[in-house]
Amino acid sequence: MLQILYQNPFYSGALALFLALALLAVTRFSNSFTKNTSKHVPKKLHLDQEIEPLWGFDFRKTDPINYQPYKTQGHVTMGIQKRARSDWIRIDRGYLARIQERLPLIQNKPEFTIGTGEKVNPAIQELYEEIMVRYLPARYPTMFQARGDAVENLATGTTYPLATTGLTHAQMLVYMGENVEVSL
Repeated sequence: MLQILYQNPFYSGALALFLALALLAVTRFSNSFTKNTSKHVPKKLHLDQEIEPLWGFDFRKTDPINYQPYKTQGHVTMGIQKRARSDWIRIDRGYLARIQERLPLIQNKPEFTIGTGEKVNPAIQELYEEIMVRYLPARYPTMFQARGDAVENLATGTTYPLATTGLTHAQMLVYMGENVEVSL
């Protein structure tokens, strides 16, 4: 069998190509396991350390973001970019007017503004804890203060529970909608 491979150059070339591909496949296969079993785990910061507090923040003096219309020629693609946690929610001098505009919609038309369900309820609870309990008091300490078992919105004078026990998921969405302008 080996004599045939040595005598015919076509068979020897095919064998060499086959061995090279087999070696490449084995190498990639073994590398896929070493990447997943690596013992090096990057050290994550505590969530609150990633949020930079704005101690001297006054929303009445903060200009809104100047959005420019986007004009393009050609192919448009999505530009998803990673944002720092501190930039998740921005508040400016139009905050109170926009919140007051949202309140009647949330209160009078909950069937259009509040949506819950079995599959999304855990996400609603997680978002409430992240935004109302952690983010707003940490990022905007001059506007949102956690006191005891409640967080107070000093701009509107309203108080909301920190604990989610006893709250329905619809209430959590209402409370977030009364404090954050972003559609959740």
